[in-house]
Amino acid sequence: MRKYITALCMMGILAFGTLGAAVSGHSAKPEYTKLVAAVPFTGISREDVEMVQEKINKITEKELGITVEFPEFSTSGQYFEKAMLMLSTPEQLDIMMAGFGAFMDCYVDGKLLPLDRLLEQYGQDIARQVGEEQIHSCDIHGVLYGIPVNGDYTQQRNCYVMRKDILEKYGLDPYGIRTMEELEHVFETVREKEPEITVLSSGAEPGNTLLSANLDFLDTSSGISLTVCEEDGRLVSAFESEEYKSALQRVHRWYLKGYLNEDVFGVAEDVYSRVKRGELFAYTERKAAWSGEHENFKIGDMEMVRVSPEPSSLMHRGYASMPYVITSNSASPEASMKLLNLFYSNPEIENLLCYGVEGVHYKKTKDGHITHAQKEREDPFLWNSYNMPNQYISHVWEGNDLDFWEQVKTKNESAGKGPKMGFNFDYSSVAAEYARVMDIYHDYRWILESGLDNPEEGGKKMMDEMKSSGLDLIIQEEQKQFDNWRKRNRKGE
Repeated sequence: MRKYITALCMMGILAFGTLGAAVSGHSAKPEYTKLVAAVPFTGISREDVEMVQEKINKITEKELGITVEFPEFSTSGQYFEKAMLMLSTPEQLDIMMAGFGAFMDCYVDGKLLPLDRLLEQYGQDIARQVGEEQIHSCDIHGVLYGIPVNGDYTQQRNCYVMRKDILEKYGLDPYGIRTMEELEHVFETVREKEPEITVLSSGAEPGNTLLSANLDFLDTSSGISLTVCEEDGRLVSAFESEEYKSALQRVHRWYLKGYLNEDVFGVAEDVYSRVKRGELFAYTERKAAWSGEHENFKIGDMEMVRVSPEPSSLMHRGYASMPYVITSNSASPEASMKLLNLFYSNPEIENLLCYGVEGVHYKKTKDGHITHAQKEREDPFLWNSYNMPNQYISHVWEGNDLDFWEQVKTKNESAGKGPKMGFNFDYSSVAAEYARVMDIYHDYRWILESGLDNPEEGGKKMMDEMKSSGLDLIIQEEQKQFDNWRKRNRKGE
């Protein structure tokens, strides 16, 4: 009885203490699990990102008892440089969008956590939203290490963005361009009629050559591949393929005809600034997620048209091109998967990530679309939306059908899939050779893929150096893993 009375007294003291704290205005603030998520908000001000972060945290605190912090990254290059630097230290980094080739680099460095168990326990909504086949395209040796983005995975090779006013001025029909010969006729006309401007430049993404957007194995958004697959399942050097050789010959011919920049290494400005000033007619680009084969849009006051002579196909690494991962620096892998699950299933969060804050960065239209909130200021989040987890549950931007995301999903499912789709090469056993070969490629790529060097001579020099540095050994190891992957997934049957 005495123990019982003592217990009641203690409860009363605790209750009084809590009440006293409440009365005095010093009630304890709820404690939340804090997570750090690296999301590429490229070129967006810190003020805008923090506005989105605050809105998202109101949801995650209520739903999960979790707060999330988005580190500041101003450019794509800084994003991966800083993210990899964080991973090289004990600094907390729970979630990361590991696109642009970073997925395999992080895996080889031992920075990724396996996700099968976490997904099964805490990611049921992800499984429903993304789909089993797409999810397991991020397997490595049969173990899941990433969650694919839900978005447009199709790309159109040989895609060119051109100034509409110049096309109209000389009676050039962009919609009639179906062959490379017809494309070259346009370039030749512009070169002759407008000699003071550059005809063609490499794309809008930093580090891209003229061929980066045109050959799928050179796609920097997926990560460069050293091999292509023959019909019999044999892997061969991508740089000895006829596709690469003929592409080098074409850009070398364009350089000799004066279509390209005279000094490709000296042009530091982005293509948008040069277009606005009237110094550039066209640039190469991978198809944007919301564009069709032809699309009209503006850069400043300059009307542009996007043209692709070839049909679309899935990116060469497909759904493993831009996966979200949980890193070995995570303070709580379980909480990280719960947060990812909410990112992939909560439309309010997804729209914040894709388009920012309603009324500030975008607004809804009467017909159910969204558009820029202010005429004088474009939505800074729009051009980064393809990086976000689940665009299928986001709003539809004006100019597209309201069932746009259903169309994208159907197009993904019906697009052609290459023989390496879903295969991820673990180069850890040949890491030294792989690093040397990639260094050699980066030494030559701008010279060759900008047309500055004779492709036969320059290409042979590059291949000789690659082979002496272990390229054949790399291909042998990749072939072994590729064969095992095909057997495990019953490919080629």
